[in-house]
Amino acid sequence: LALLDTGVAPLINPEITWKSDETYVDQEGCLSLPGVWLDITRSKEIIVGYMDPAGKKQERKLTDFAARVVQHEVDHLDGILIVDYRKKDTRNETQETK
Repeated sequence: LALLDTGVAPLINPEITWKSDETYVDQEGCLSLPGVWLDITRSKEIIVGYMDPAGKKQERKLTDFAARVVQHEVDHLDGILIVDYRKKDTRNETQETK
């Protein structure tokens, strides 16, 4: 399920087909990693293709927060967690909340 401009909608087999070159950094957390928050760079806009519950192919352009959330969730489907974005030489450090 994703929160789109039209409300919450199921995105079945989502695939990001386009990402804007314009990116921005924001903090992300994840329910899979309680208490971990990282600065993550994401595309500002994306186009996501998916199937709706009726089996019909859909495509939607998303921006800002909706684009960030879908990129995060598609990463999960691809086996990627936010900690996988850390680089050995980065200055961004994991912030753990207590």
